[in-house]
Amino acid sequence: MTAKHVGGLGFNLNGTDYTATQRIDHPTADISLLRFSNTFTKYSLPFFDDVMGQVLTFVGFGATASERTAGANAWTGYDYQGGFGTRRAVTNRIEDQVVENVGGHTSMALLADLDYYSGQTPLGSQDDFLGGGGATANEGGVIFGDSGGGSLLQVNGEWRIAGVNIWISDTHGPNPGGNSNYLDYGDVFAATSIHEYRDWIRTNAPETVPEPATMAALGLGVLALLKRRRSKI
Repeated sequence: MTAKHVGGLGFNLNGTDYTATQRIDHPTADISLLRFSNTFTKYSLPFFDDVMGQVLTFVGFGATASERTAGANAWTGYDYQGGFGTRRAVTNRIEDQVVENVGGHTSMALLADLDYYSGQTPLGSQDDFLGGGGATANEGGVIFGDSGGGSLLQVNGEWRIAGVNIWISDTHGPNPGGNSNYLDYGDVFAATSIHEYRDWIRTNAPETVPEPATMAALGLGVLALLKRRRSKI
């Protein structure tokens, strides 16, 4: 499982290359299924229930960012640092969902925002844009290169795939760091909803064997840059 705008059929896992035998793109939404002839010993099931209000773990191999802790814009967000290729994970709460057309793909997108957590954050940047109640324990967001990575929910001790990372919007909130920086508090990012496309997934994977977690959630995000959005939701 990956984002439709992530091209190709292959990915690398622990130094081994894998190539899909079939790719199935959703006709409109930013989600695709890849079928492999390989046998994977570990995998995560898709989670077909509604996840509104749930805290998810967002995983990818994209770039990273550093928190602003000094200067005029201290404690207002994060600045882009590069550093693709390392698997990272953050948590955030799904606070809204909306149908959006981004890059020609119309998807039901699960939305989360970057919330401040420090009392040192200036009042003007203490922005909870989606109103979900503040930062999670490992608050963060996706970034360029995380497309196709998984938005995961732990259910009864097992990781389940609830969404697929697709875009960020860095123009929400006070935006003291400017649009060239990632992310300011109040900015929003999105994942394609697995719940919304559950019937399509079931139809196109009748054997009900999901793609492995290491591929579906982690491996494919490195193949394409995360789309960047500059318009309000």
